Amino acid sequence: MDPQPPMTPPEKGPEALSFEEFSVYTPENGPRYMNFSLFFVDSWTGETYRKRECYKKFAAENPTLATLLFEKVKHRDMSKGFDEAIRPFTKDFYEAYKIMCKYVASPSDPFA
Repeated sequence: MDPQPPMTPPEKGPEALSFEEFSVYTPENGPRYMNFSLFFVDSWTGETYRKRECYKKFAAENPTLATLLFEKVKHRDMSKGFDEAIRPFTKDFYEAYKIMCKYVASPSDPFA
């Protein structure tokens, strides 16, 4: 009987940041995920972000979450300023981030 070569695990995306790393907040910079939230902004910046492959795959596979985040960000309370207005959505952003991490080379890519 010929020995079989060891099976290699399937490739996966990069290791996602922990929730704590993802949600770091500093008064001078706001939340670490500030740029990530731009995927869900109803503006030309958001349109540009949504053209990226990681978002296209995310939205195709998770249309409910993509729509939910887009609607939450669209109807945020801007009287607080952008970074404060999006803080209630941190956990939802993190769920989307973990999914998008599967489609990028580096866990920081969705932030760029």
